[in-house]
Amino acid sequence: MFSYRIMFLLAILVAVAGETLMLLIISKWAKFETRPLYILLLAGSIPSIASLPWIWYIMPEFFAMTTLNVIIAEIIVMFCEALLIQLITNYKYSQSLVLAFAMNLLSYILGILFF
Repeated sequence: MFSYRIMFLLAILVAVAGETLMLLIISKWAKFETRPLYILLLAGSIPSIASLPWIWYIMPEFFAMTTLNVIIAEIIVMFCEALLIQLITNYKYSQSLVLAFAMNLLSYILGILFF
């Protein structure tokens, strides 16, 4: 099997690709205010790149990686990522929270499927 670092790199690639696609789909489907593509790509990738190392490297140093702890961490990350999305896109926080929820749900499901 792959080393932990390789698994992390694969996880970040899957998360960034999946979450960015989710952001693009939802912002279009929900008819959020139009933003340049590069802004949406940044909003889809920066939150994952910023938060995934915390889940993979920092959290295990302090907490057991139980399902409950991972879910709690994902909820905390969702609120932080919503703030980053808001700062990058200038969407309302409520819109950013919807995006962050959908993005993290997809990422969690992909994590279960692939890792």
